[in-house]
Parts: sequence; structure tokens; C-alpha cells
Amino acid sequence: MRRARPATAVLTTLRSLSSIAYHQVGPNLASPSSIPPPPPLSAPSFAPPGAGLTARLTPAISDLCRRTLTPVTLPDLLKIGRAATPTRNDSADAAAARAHARIANAHFLLSELPVRLARRCQAFAALPMIVAINPHMQHVYQLYLESLAQLLAFPRIDSEADERKFARELGLLVEAHKDVISTVSQGFLECRQYMTPAEIGAFLDKLISARIGVRVLAEHHLALHDPHPSFIGIVDTALNPAKLARRVFDYLEEVAVLHYGVCPEFVIDGHPDTTTMAYIPVHLEYILSELLKNSVRATVEHHVPPSARGVLGAGADDSFKLPPVRLTVSAAADEVVLRLRDAGGGIPYESLQKAFEYSYTTVAKRTPDAALKTPSGADGMSLMGDTAELGMQQAIGGPIAGLGYGLGTARVYARYFGGSLRMVSLYGHGCDVYLRLPNIDRAARNVQI
Repeated sequence: MRRARPATAVLTTLRSLSSIAYHQVGPNLASPSSIPPPPPLSAPSFAPPGAGLTARLTPAISDLCRRTLTPVTLPDLLKIGRAATPTRNDSADAAAARAHARIANAHFLLSELPVRLARRCQAFAALPMIVAINPHMQHVYQLYLESLAQLLAFPRIDSEADERKFARELGLLVEAHKDVISTVSQGFLECRQYMTPAEIGAFLDKLISARIGVRVLAEHHLALHDPHPSFIGIVDTALNPAKLARRVFDYLEEVAVLHYGVCPEFVIDGHPDTTTMAYIPVHLEYILSELLKNSVRATVEHHVPPSARGVLGAGADDSFKLPPVRLTVSAAADEVVLRLRDAGGGIPYESLQKAFEYSYTTVAKRTPDAALKTPSGADGMSLMGDTAELGMQQAIGGPIAGLGYGLGTARVYARYFGGSLRMVSLYGHGCDVYLRLPNIDRAARNVQI
């Protein structure tokens, strides 16, 4: 069992919380001048975001929603990445060709992203009025409208300077949307009595899937300006899942020690050193952070009573021997399968059926009295205790953890490229979670972004 680390080291780690954010390609690599502009919209011009934005954009949203999405496959993603990513050995002609490919892809995105954002605007506008007027929902709806207006107002991209300006604008939009899911989650938490779980689930499934697609398209283009070894755009062609899992756990261990005073060991077996795959690292990082966080929390809370848990080791007892959390890595020609096993007590059958439902959570709600105490029951240190608990709930998966959206969202990410996420519970002992991921440059060639 891991004991507490010095407070300064743990708090330094906590302050460096990483966030998941999470890119794709235009299939048309023809000359920018030969690419026809998108069909004209009903509204001839679009003013910057401000008063009356909804009214000004309504005709354009209707037009855009009648268009079909341009199918973009993973081979397209890799093709544009190879064509547009600069290298050190590029000749002048090669550098010009790569710049041309980035211009063509930016032109495609300027036509495609508004169609996708318009569909989200339409979906928010179709929510029941009492849900749509929730401040969290209004904030996200307004964010989508503003982003759509900015893209529609952006001029045609015909030069490298235009493309660089577009990339800067795109980066700002990606950053602005990083908290969309957590904000919507809070909105539904406040309005869940006005929609059925099935209605909320259907809305969120579409929202998260659409958001993944938009961010893949956008972030892939941004990555073309910042190449890294083994990467094609945002796809790491030599991703080692075991190494990524270890990095996720090392961070999570610090947070668990800060919150509980202890953390189980993490054991990786199978074929961790030789298993690599082509995948988007931030997607796998999010999934692993959710799964490992749940396993660590379940293991500690199943084996260590509340009175024996402590912040920074105050009250942690060596007599509680924690079983390890174990990750087994297995690889086939076209896919990688990860099994995460814990001895955290498992989940009752009736709860297991709800584990992937949005808003289902086993995180206990703290009472006002409990908020005045540390997990060990000692008065004082409440700020550190609350910070540690928030960090434990959030891990690196963002602030939706603890609201019950983590596993449901992780399954959407796993399924996006044709994978799967399945949980088996041996109630009274622990859980096995099976994560199957296709090697996206081989097995997911027909998946459309």
C-alpha cells in the first residue's frame, strides 16, 4: 500500500491538473482555387455575436441543418496528416505542397464545421423550455451560437496567412468549448425531473459524439502545425497503452494519497512492453482515467473504513492491506484489449444495469457537517480535505466525475472508433472492465468522423 507523500509535492501535482480536451481531415486536397465555395446561405451576412444573435442565425441554422455531413474517414484523417505535416528535410517544393494541403483542409473545415455546430444549436433549441432556460444550458447554447457566427463571418481561406489566422481562431474556439460537457451535465442535474433518463441519455449521446467529431476535426488541423515524433496529426501511430495507463495512475495515486492517505498498488501484466497501436491519446487517457479512478476509490473504500482513512497519512493504518489494481494488456492484429481488475467489492446486479447511465454515481454526497471535517474525522484541514476530495472525484477526467457522467462518457469515447467498454461484477469481491480498442489505421477504416 502506498503511504502519503509530502504535502508540498502532492499539492504541486494537484495544481498541475491536466484537462482532457480532445481532429480530422478534409478529403479534398485539390487546389484551393478549384474548391467551390459552400452553397450560399439564406442570410447574406452575419454580425459579430451580440444582441439578437439567435434571430440573426435562425435562417442560417435552418439552411445548414438541411445539408448532409461530409463523410470523413480515418484514412482521410491520416492522409491529410501525412500530406500537411511539415518535416525538417522538406525541400521548398515539399514545404509549399504541405502548406497547400493545410490550406485545403482549412477551407474544408470552414465549410464543414458550421454544419455540425448548427445541428447542436438546433438540438439545444428543441429542448423543453424549462430545461432550455436553465443558466447552464443557456450558456452552452450561446457558446455554440457565437462559435457558429464566428465561423460564418470568417473570410475565404486562400493563402498561408489566411490559414494561420484560421488556425488561431480555431484554437480559441476549441479552448472555449473545453467545459461544454461538464456545464451541460450540471444543467441536466438541475433539470432531470423534467426529462426522462432515456431522453437525457439520447441527447447526451448525440452531443458527446458530435463534440468528439468536431474536436477531432479541429484539433487534428491544429496538430498539423505542431508535429511530434510518431504522430500523424493527433493520431499517435505508436501509442503504448500500458505506458499511458501508468502515467494516468501515477497522477491519480497522488490525488488518492492526498484524499485517503493510501492508494493500492498498480500492476500491469500481459504484453505491456510490446503492445502498441495507432490511436488518439487524449481519448484513451480520458477512458483510463475514469476506469482507474473508479477502481482505486472502490478498493480503498471497500477495504479501509472511514475512520482509518486520512489526509496525508493522518490516520492511515498499515494493518489494512490493499489488493492491487491490475491491468492486463492483450493485442491482436487489428485491436488491443485491456482488462482492468480490482477487488473493490463489486457492484450489485441492479446497480450494474445502471452503471453506464448518465447521472448514476456511487459517490456519496457530503453533508454540511461532514464538510467541516477531514475524511479521518479530525476537525481542521478542511480546505485540504475538500481539495483532495474534489481531485479524487475529478481525477483527470474533468469535473463531470462525481455527477455520474464519467462511465457513460467513457463508453461513448470507446465506441466512437468501433471499440467497446463492458463491465463484469462479482458482487462482494470486485469488478472486471474490458476495454476493446481497434487499431485505427487497420480495423476502423470505415468509421466516419
